[in-house]
Amino acid sequence: MNKEKQREENRQKVIQASLKCFKEKSIEKTALKEIAEEANLSLRSLHRYFIDKNDLIIQSISEYMKPSYESLLLYIQSSDFQNLSGLEQCAAYFRKIFMVLNDDPNLVILGTEYQLYLWHTRSPLESTTAAIKKLLTQILTKGINDGTIRPDINVDLIVETMIRKFKGFIQSVASFTGEDAVFDELSTQCFEQGLEIFIFYLKK
Repeated sequence: MNKEKQREENRQKVIQASLKCFKEKSIEKTALKEIAEEANLSLRSLHRYFIDKNDLIIQSISEYMKPSYESLLLYIQSSDFQNLSGLEQCAAYFRKIFMVLNDDPNLVILGTEYQLYLWHTRSPLESTTAAIKKLLTQILTKGINDGTIRPDINVDLIVETMIRKFKGFIQSVASFTGEDAVFDELSTQCFEQGLEIFIFYLKK
């Protein structure tokens, strides 16, 4: 086995070990030494692939979430989504995220853990947050321009509220369901009712 292939295999072992530890113990409570032991590597070897814990957290969580993010991006770029009105896009966007999270409960657990870690450490998540804000701003602006969303809303405030409320809902699901972080019938009903109220508020 060549060195590059061995390096990538070891890197993936560390990532899988870190995800397992993060899910079981939380990101904040997991030590690099525990991850190294789970991956059957020395702590020194682990540092060959990741500079520090923050580097490992960002790379492992980002890599795990990448397929779901790409799936969401493809949907947003599809003609089915683009042909919707601004108000319809707003509802469709959050329903799509809800479906993606429901298909993989680990996204809920790891995503919640990631957010908590970032809040505690004040580490930046600027690129992801900025991309979400930009998209939601575009959706709301489209709705105002096509007449499906009321023109008197404060777009920036609504975007901040949408993100905060949705994150809060996801965190509530994770805290109540633990390792089985799935959206049961009650959670689904709560999501749909909340979304309907919000859409009604935006509706012209």
